Amino acid sequence: MAVSKKVSHENLRQKYLDLLIDFLSTKKDENGEDNGEEVLRINSNAIAFPVVDENGEDEFIEITVKVPLGTKDEAYDGYARQEENLMKVKEKEERAKEK
Repeated sequence: MAVSKKVSHENLRQKYLDLLIDFLSTKKDENGEDNGEEVLRINSNAIAFPVVDENGEDEFIEITVKVPLGTKDEAYDGYARQEENLMKVKEKEERAKEK
């Protein structure tokens, strides 16, 4: 039996949040000791974990997982978004060289 698009997206989001939590929290160091991150579930679609920056300051990394919907007329296209981003980065680099 097919599920609704909303339920399907919720299931995908949960699956990949669980994978990220498992990946981040079960890391082992070179001696096989548990060296995983303390992963905090901060929202239904987001996790965070504490880190220390190069200056010794405590910070947090936050990761949000979503299944984008696209528009009413067009499905979301991650490949097109990547191309748009690459073009923006290239334009920014070219402007920086001109200065």
